[in-house]
Amino acid sequence: MKIVVTGANGQVGQELIHFKSPHQIIGLTRAQLDITQPEQVHTALAQIKPELIINAAAYTQVDKAEQEAALAFAINETGVANLAHYCAEQDIPLLHISTDYVFSGEQTTPYREEDRTQPINVYGQSKLAGEQAVQRLLKKYIILRVSGVFGFYGNNFVKTMLRLAREKEYFKVVSDTTICPTPADAIASALLTISNVIQHYPDKDYTGIYHFCSNEPTNWHHYAQTIIKQASQYESLRVKELQAVVTKDYATPAKRPHYSVLDTSKIQKQFAVPPCSWRTGLTEMLMRLYR
Repeated sequence: MKIVVTGANGQVGQELIHFKSPHQIIGLTRAQLDITQPEQVHTALAQIKPELIINAAAYTQVDKAEQEAALAFAINETGVANLAHYCAEQDIPLLHISTDYVFSGEQTTPYREEDRTQPINVYGQSKLAGEQAVQRLLKKYIILRVSGVFGFYGNNFVKTMLRLAREKEYFKVVSDTTICPTPADAIASALLTISNVIQHYPDKDYTGIYHFCSNEPTNWHHYAQTIIKQASQYESLRVKELQAVVTKDYATPAKRPHYSVLDTSKIQKQFAVPPCSWRTGLTEMLMRLYR
């Protein structure tokens, strides 16, 4: 199957184009395809003639989105709608990556796909708008909500913690939010597993929203401690202490959900995609980085 991956320079996009797969995967960076431009979308995709599109393109800078709302919505809503229009015209499926930030984070139990969406920042609002565009325009789609993406490629929390640990003896990390960090390569694997099923069972309807994240909730402070402990096996870090703070004492431009755990039972049942381990993913990422 010929698959186009948009956002091929991103964390998940790069994992997808480097993944060993029986599919013909064609990655398009933003320089090659700006999804906010409808004519460019149609022209570029009409030349390639994909049988399925995986949209890994997104505006993901949560704090900057508060000041760049128009740009966030242009990419996360309008750009997604442009891809959806093309997929509708060609009658091909769209696999779209979304986020746990479509939820408020006020629950204390894992969010299910049908739970009420109530984003509390511009980034989450723009991603929810993208989901709604897909649902409005398409009959064949998969929306995959993920959480706390990290990996070998691109910028992420793990790399930020490594940089700070080299530069500072002391720094603060929030400890009162519950998260499920998710390896980018595991997300790529899940998307390609879904693609395989769609290819082999074309008459079955899998359209809908699915959740995917790691299987062990943690918090940012414990996550950072684990990163530094594992990285210390490879290099001598300057950091002496990670100070745990609560969210109200660590102001950021954008509010974050206090609870970002996703229920992954639906994707396990429909596609036999098991939840992944952020600990295993972190170990493998650090091995790749230091190798």
